[in-house]
Amino acid sequence: MTKRSAFAVFVVLLFAATLSAQTPITITPSAGPTAGGTEVILTGDFPTWPSDVFFGGVPALSTQRIDAHTIKVVTPPHLPGPSRLTMFDYDLYFVLGSFEFAGDPPPSYEAILLPLLIPPVHGAFGSEFHVDFRAASRGEGGVRIYGLAPFCPLGVLCLPRALNDEFLDPSDFDGELGPEAITYNGSPGRIVYVSATQLQNLAMNLRVYDVTRDDQNFGTELPVVRLRDFEPKRIVLTGVPGDVRFRNTLRIYGATESNVRVTVGNAAPMEVHLQRPTNDLFTPASATLTLPATADAFFRVTIEAEGIDTPVLPIPLPIWAFVSVTSNESQMITTITPQPRTN
Repeated sequence: MTKRSAFAVFVVLLFAATLSAQTPITITPSAGPTAGGTEVILTGDFPTWPSDVFFGGVPALSTQRIDAHTIKVVTPPHLPGPSRLTMFDYDLYFVLGSFEFAGDPPPSYEAILLPLLIPPVHGAFGSEFHVDFRAASRGEGGVRIYGLAPFCPLGVLCLPRALNDEFLDPSDFDGELGPEAITYNGSPGRIVYVSATQLQNLAMNLRVYDVTRDDQNFGTELPVVRLRDFEPKRIVLTGVPGDVRFRNTLRIYGATESNVRVTVGNAAPMEVHLQRPTNDLFTPASATLTLPATADAFFRVTIEAEGIDTPVLPIPLPIWAFVSVTSNESQMITTITPQPRTN
């Protein structure tokens, strides 16, 4: 968390305590659909007339003063889960309470897969691999990223990630998001969400490198993939080296738990289960396989998605995958990724 973010959290908590000491705020209703459009009545003694009301950093679609003790707001589209309801006026934020959004993520949010987001790990031959994710706003309006870290206002009491977001402000000299902002959850990858209208303003870089050899190689950039670019049926990865001098690791991802069929070279297909270790929208289903060396100089890997059978048509469960190829001698990593569709 940046110094600016820490100060903002301090201000939020301070004025939340001041507001709650004056009068409790009633939120009716306290839950609604993720599509937004719910009329919410806020009842209490407000210190000032708010210029804005926010649901987890997203402004209400409308704010209307009914009387001195009543405000009516309309919820915006929002990710599912709890959301901080805050009031803004005179450059100060007041926490009014929380609002629960229920349903699937609305289409106004773009889901993005960070296929590898893990703490430092020790590998073969004394290597130590680090994965760094960095992001910055390249537009004028700033970008909010959801899903990287929980909200921990006291340092020990952490609330769900859906309650928090990272705001990248292009006017802030410290507006770049660095690896220190990441909280790891035991999953090899992470799904983050960005407003679809802000995605074009987001610059991202995901890099893996061996710190024991970083003077020889800067590392390898890993692909960052939108979930809508997942393959609906089959992925073919070609040119995987069969040489024993390399270690090949296949990583497969899905938006939900499912089974896939994996064929390595000329071997018989095998069924692989994509498991979701934690049941939240920020954790992809995934599987990791170490590919054996083969007699062939190069071989291909085919992954076929198994859809859900329905009385009308089977529903495909889109997947994505890549192979990381690691040199046993230099520990240098290269990646083999699916080619983008042309249609």
